[in-house]
Amino acid sequence: MYLKLFYIIQVFSEKEQQYYIKTGKRNEEASYLEKFALAREHARKLCDLKGEKVGIREMRGHAAWYLKGLPSANKVKDQISTMNTYEDFDQILIDCPAGIAREFATV
Repeated sequence: MYLKLFYIIQVFSEKEQQYYIKTGKRNEEASYLEKFALAREHARKLCDLKGEKVGIREMRGHAAWYLKGLPSANKVKDQISTMNTYEDFDQILIDCPAGIAREFATV
């Protein structure tokens, strides 16, 4: 029991822990489409709160979390590190590499 509980705490986020404890099943991860929609919303709110210049610079760091585990994520991260506007960010997500685009087709 202790090892199982330790595993739950170490591997799952708090929301996933609660779901696992209630159902005994692991919650499915969000699709790339859902992650990108959330990233766009996050970027838009940062821009509204702090202005586009500061908001997009901060989003450069946050965007890596949305891309974690995606095929060809390093190429997208390189593009994101040079973005200056929300429109740049949106276009990067639209023009994502073929590996990610193929995943969109299956969603």
